[in-house]
Amino acid sequence: MLDRVVMVAFFAVPVGVLSLGHILNGHLNTFIAAGVAMSGAMLPHRLLRLFVLYAALWLLWLMAAYVGSASDPFAVVRAAAEVERAKLACVWIMFAAVIVSAAYRTRYPLETILTAVRVTVIVQLVFAVSQMLGTDLLLSVMALIVPTEYGGISPVMPTGTLGNQDFFAGYIAMATVFFLKGRWRLVLPVIAWVLIRTHVTTAAFAVVAGVGAYYIPGLSWDRVAVVVMLALAAACFYVFFIDGRAFWTDSARFSAWRDVLTRVVSEPKALVFGFGPCARSRLLHPLHNDWLAVLLKYGLIGLSLLSAYAWQFYRGDRQLFGAFVAGCVHALGNHPMHLAPAAFLMCLVIGLGERQKRWQTT
Repeated sequence: MLDRVVMVAFFAVPVGVLSLGHILNGHLNTFIAAGVAMSGAMLPHRLLRLFVLYAALWLLWLMAAYVGSASDPFAVVRAAAEVERAKLACVWIMFAAVIVSAAYRTRYPLETILTAVRVTVIVQLVFAVSQMLGTDLLLSVMALIVPTEYGGISPVMPTGTLGNQDFFAGYIAMATVFFLKGRWRLVLPVIAWVLIRTHVTTAAFAVVAGVGAYYIPGLSWDRVAVVVMLALAAACFYVFFIDGRAFWTDSARFSAWRDVLTRVVSEPKALVFGFGPCARSRLLHPLHNDWLAVLLKYGLIGLSLLSAYAWQFYRGDRQLFGAFVAGCVHALGNHPMHLAPAAFLMCLVIGLGERQKRWQTT
């Protein structure tokens, strides 16, 4: 597939005129679409390749619609804005594809890579604990370089270096399964304490799902597994029923989800093909649901491709499988694939999972 995409791109970029401005802008637009397509063609799994190529086709379609709107000044302005948003979304997808491909091709042992992830998480936990104790090490370090503000997030909330407790909790939730082996288990109480203090319900669900996926496939329930699951259940009970900040009380989020579903279902073509990479929720942006965002942008075609891939993800390594499940669950109530740290970790897990599957079969 990569060879064919390269040959098509080699022909298309010089003749690409998908812009109403200078012809060089048309070349740039076609160059971006070709880069997205080629990065997708290098992915290790067919379903992922098809999804990225579908996004590239959407981008080309929007560019063509932009050129076709030349006779209507208002349509030109709207189409130009849609193309710019679509280019940004597709470039993000291209970077994600590159990270997956790089992780797939790396020769480092899996445990070496996961140790690096664990160290990164521990650094985040150190910053988070200091923030909860009222002595923010992050601000102290950054103040030596440049003035830093928290954008409305209280310094006593654990945010690490991610600037928001939701983003921080999701990142930690995805990496929790990497601490279920050996002496790394000693970090679990700190993870549980910090996650409880974030009050992020989707992260609690993600941790439970990830830890469950780690233990259930191998049926290797031991005393540590029981203790971990009971602790997580207690954490969920606290977040849901005692703290009073349950996920389902967020009416703005659910209103946005209902609005998106209504928009998609009311238009049969949009239900199948989506509204394109430029699409946004009219009530809430980001949508705080990556799966629903895929349906909005890429329709049932895109959602089916990613759902099918998630269903058959490699289960041979329980750590990677647990992290992948945690990421998928967290994406039901947040937008980890729109946040660089969480997206990088998820792409790393996907690439390593495909690598381990290849190594097992060969």
